[in-house]
Amino acid sequence: MMEPVWRQVFDAVERRVAFRAERIVNSNEFADAVGAVARLRRLAYRELTRSTRRWLHLWNLPAASDVSRLLAEVGQLRRQVGRLQEGSATDEEHPGVRALRP
Repeated sequence: MMEPVWRQVFDAVERRVAFRAERIVNSNEFADAVGAVARLRRLAYRELTRSTRRWLHLWNLPAASDVSRLLAEVGQLRRQVGRLQEGSATDEEHPGVRALRP
């Protein structure tokens, strides 16, 4: 059975390009370039985040870091309330025990 034309074209192009592409991708220079690009992306993201946070705070708006911090605090408060409710349920089951606690 004959392959579709698009597949024949793809295979022909791949045969010509694959060896060179493999050599480039497996080179030390390519690894260095990928590392440099990753560092630049991190730096750009950090700077963008920092400047956005400053701009939002200038307008008295919360930044993502503020929201994350508040969500963590709400989570802590929920856990504390849950522990208090568990303790309250125990006190209701054993009312005499409460009098013994300082």
